[in-house]
Amino acid sequence: MYRKASLEDWDWFEDHVTYDNGKLSQALLAAARQTGNGEWRSAGLRTLNFLVKSHTAPDGHFRPIGSEGFWSRGQQPALWDQQPLEAQAMTAACLEAAALTGQRSWLREAQRSFGWFSGGNDLGIPVANADTGGCCDGLQENGLNLNQGAESTLAWLQASTEMKLASRLFVNEAASIPPADLGVQKGTVAA
Repeated sequence: MYRKASLEDWDWFEDHVTYDNGKLSQALLAAARQTGNGEWRSAGLRTLNFLVKSHTAPDGHFRPIGSEGFWSRGQQPALWDQQPLEAQAMTAACLEAAALTGQRSWLREAQRSFGWFSGGNDLGIPVANADTGGCCDGLQENGLNLNQGAESTLAWLQASTEMKLASRLFVNEAASIPPADLGVQKGTVAA
C-alpha cells in the first residue's frame, strides 16, 4: 500500500490520514528493529517524518489531525477534534524511532508529542490531570471535551509510562536531557 500511495509530497500508506496514525509507522519500525529489514526501516522513518511535519503547528507544538474530517490528499487537514490517542501514538512511534536509530532528535519529537497532554497544544491548556489521573477526550475549537473516557485516559497513562521508560532506557543517549524534559513530571501517575 505504501508503494502504491506514496508520492514525493505524500509519504503515506493511502490517500487519507485518519485515526491513530503513528501506530502504522511504529509497527514498521518495531518490525525493522526486530528483523533488520531495511525496507521496513526506511518506510517507517519516511512515514514518521511525514507525520511529524504534518502534525506540527506553525509555532512548533504538536497538532494532531482532527477527527472532524481527518485529512485527504490535496485537502487541508481537519483541526478539530484533536484526540489524545493521536498524541500517544506519535509519542510511541517517536520513541520506537529513537530505539531503532539512536538519534536524540526522536526523543525530542516524542517529548513534543507528549507535551500536547500538558498544554503544548493549539489551545495552550492541559488535557490531562495528574491530580485525578484522568484525561479529557480531546480539544475542540471552543475548548476541552470534558468527558474523560477510558480511551483518552489510557492513552495519556500509556504515553506517561512510555516517557518514563524512555528516561530510563535512553540514559546514554539522553544523558543531558533531564527526565522532566522527556515529559516525566513530578506528580504524574507514571512518575
